[in-house]
Amino acid sequence: FGLSPLGYKAVSLALHAANAALVTLLAARLAGLSPGTAVGAGLLFATHPLPVEAVAWTACWFDLAATQFILLSLLALALGWENRRTSTLAVSVVAAQLALWSKESSFTLPVIAGLLALTVGRRPTRSELLRPILFLFVLVGVYLAVRFLAWYSLVGYTHTPPRFESLFPKFTVTVVCAPFRLAPEAVVLPASESPM
Repeated sequence: FGLSPLGYKAVSLALHAANAALVTLLAARLAGLSPGTAVGAGLLFATHPLPVEAVAWTACWFDLAATQFILLSLLALALGWENRRTSTLAVSVVAAQLALWSKESSFTLPVIAGLLALTVGRRPTRSELLRPILFLFVLVGVYLAVRFLAWYSLVGYTHTPPRFESLFPKFTVTVVCAPFRLAPEAVVLPASESPM
């Protein structure tokens, strides 16, 4: 889009409109609302002033993306519970991972999915309900562990660099530049093979 802000604004509005459409689908599917009421819920979401910053600032696309992936994950999860298809549950897990990569606050997704399980029309068995939710909890746990190893913090960003060596004394962190990359990447090598 170059220096023209119109293209960036159009992308923001398109992401927000897609999120409003997902809210409409969730309202119709899960709450059993009539089509008109579900559209009203989607329009309320689209016009509510709460997400104005995420829509107006292109630097906040991660908020729109995280919202989209959370809504998609919840919709796929509900559809998977209703039609008992593993493929839709897999879409839910992939969307949950994309939501986690978009914004940290997505770690609340398993709790939201647990609340969603209470609204499912066709009552799945307890194992059908819990298996995907437990998998989402494991996914979030792995994400938080990787985040802790990378940032030495579960929330926010610390100014203290991670002390990998204190966590794993038999290994050392060596920063190397890959041949075709501009940014250095950390490589974990056994301490005996470290070039330092």
